[in-house]
Amino acid sequence: MANNSCLIIVSLIGVLLFTTISNVASSNDVISTICPKTSDPPFCSSVLKFAGTTDLKGLVVYTLNLAHTNARKSLTLAKSLATTT
Repeated sequence: MANNSCLIIVSLIGVLLFTTISNVASSNDVISTICPKTSDPPFCSSVLKFAGTTDLKGLVVYTLNLAHTNARKSLTLAKSLATTT
């Protein structure tokens, strides 16, 4: 599950980096432009709706921070599971 989430987040980052978006686009326009190009559009929409920005750089930073947080949580869980076996 964690690997799948990380893969989706990495896919989102790739799409965000290679998609050109107008700075005046509304939040829904950004989501409707980026998310259909991902492997899991509903997940993408649910993640990006909380970003609070339509700026491409802001979306990339938000997504990278989210990926970092999830990776840290996964590492913590893996370490705790490793100590219990």
